[in-house]
Amino acid sequence: MRRALVLCLFVLAVGRLAAADRTHDITPADYATVNSITEIALSPDGKQVAYTLATWDKKADKRVTELWVVGTDGKDPPKQLTRDKANDRHPKWSADGKAIYVMSNRGEKAKPQVWKVPLDGKPEAVTTVKAGVVAFDYAPKADALFYTVDDSVTDKGDFAELRKKFAKIEYGHGTRTVSKLSRVEPGGEPKEVYAEGRYIREFAVTQDGK
Repeated sequence: MRRALVLCLFVLAVGRLAAADRTHDITPADYATVNSITEIALSPDGKQVAYTLATWDKKADKRVTELWVVGTDGKDPPKQLTRDKANDRHPKWSADGKAIYVMSNRGEKAKPQVWKVPLDGKPEAVTTVKAGVVAFDYAPKADALFYTVDDSVTDKGDFAELRKKFAKIEYGHGTRTVSKLSRVEPGGEPKEVYAEGRYIREFAVTQDGK
C-alpha cells in the first residue's frame, strides 16, 4: 500500500511538468521524442524517488537515459543529476540516502562501470573493470557493492587433444563464457566472492551483504 501511494505521488509530481499544449498534428518523428521513465528506486526514508529518464538524442540518433530525482510529496520539481548521456541505469540508493549507484557508460567507447552519483556532486567511478561490469547489486547494511564480470574457461577432457589438432573447429571448441562475482566497499579493493566456472544470469544480495 505504501509503495503504491509513493508511486502515485511520484507520477503526479513528474506528470504535472510533462503536460503541454499540442502545437501540431502528430507525426512519426514525434514518437522518437517522447520521454519515458525506465526504472525507479525509492530512497531509504521514502521521501525521494530516483528514476532514469529516456530521451531521444537526435545527434547520436539513439535513446539515452539520465538520472533524475524527485520528492514524493510533489512539492518541488524533479532534479536532473546527470547530463553526460552515459545511459545511466539500475539505480540503487546508498544506505545514507545521499547518493545513488548506477551502471553507466561514461566516456567515449567506455565499458559499463558502476558509478556513485551524489545528490549534490559529480559522479564518481566505483569500478574500473577493463572488460566492463555485467551486473551489480548493493547491500545497504554492509555498505558494500557486488558486481559480476565475464570471464572465459577452456574445458579439459577426452576431446582436449583433438581440439588442438583441429584448432579452427566451429562447435565444441571447449571455451565457455563464465562469471566472476566480486565485492567492494568504499575505499577498499575488490574481493572475489565466486568464480566456479559457471555463468550467473541474475543475482541478488541480502541487505547485510552475507
